[in-house]
Amino acid sequence: MTLVSDLITYAYREVNLRAIGQTPTTAQIDEGLRFFNELMKFLVGGVAGEYFEDWMLGTFGRDPNSFPENCYYPEDVIARPPINARMIATQEIAKTIWLPLKPSDGSRMAISDPHSRLAAYPITLNGNGRVIEGADTLLLDTDGLDRTWFYRAELANWVRVTGLELTDEAPFPEDFDAMLYIMLAMRLVPPSGRKFNEMSMAVYTEQRRQFIARYAQRAPLHINPDLRYNAIQAYSGFWDYSDEGELYGR
Repeated sequence: MTLVSDLITYAYREVNLRAIGQTPTTAQIDEGLRFFNELMKFLVGGVAGEYFEDWMLGTFGRDPNSFPENCYYPEDVIARPPINARMIATQEIAKTIWLPLKPSDGSRMAISDPHSRLAAYPITLNGNGRVIEGADTLLLDTDGLDRTWFYRAELANWVRVTGLELTDEAPFPEDFDAMLYIMLAMRLVPPSGRKFNEMSMAVYTEQRRQFIARYAQRAPLHINPDLRYNAIQAYSGFWDYSDEGELYGR
């Protein structure tokens, strides 16, 4: 695995701002790390992946008459959010949340604590047969936390993609290292006036194409129940007719 610090160094070398054997200055490293974390937010869910849908973990601060669809979900449903969900920490008690059982390669999950209450009502994420940040479970108890994870199928691991440090491993496979440091170099180029060679741009274009293809998501299809066609089984079988529009009245 490639370290974030290595990718920052490669980016400066790509545009000849640092020679081989030289390390970036402290100021360059700080700037590179800031740009790298910006790049992660842009890539995941922007270039590839799916947009988030909010998933409330409780009823704190909510009007149940205005938001009945989730306020009255049973606890076992609330504790099992769908893929590509941004979990909003509105729980009134400490909870264990089970991550999706069958995540797609490149799926995302996130947690947001807008009310700064996680220290009082912590969340424990369970990998549900997989790992998260390399562990079976992960305790979240930091007020104001805002964190995103990206699912690596080949590792069966939900890796963190926000707030990365120099000593952290890059969240994506080494196959995409060149794409990452070339994109990072693009952010460093304007102040320096340096230009890229054609070979670098060809490598970047091909790896970006592969990145998008690899992490394309199967977006859920939301259908208005009133528009669904009820099968004959719904009328005559043991499924019973469903006035909610489900095919088999489940």
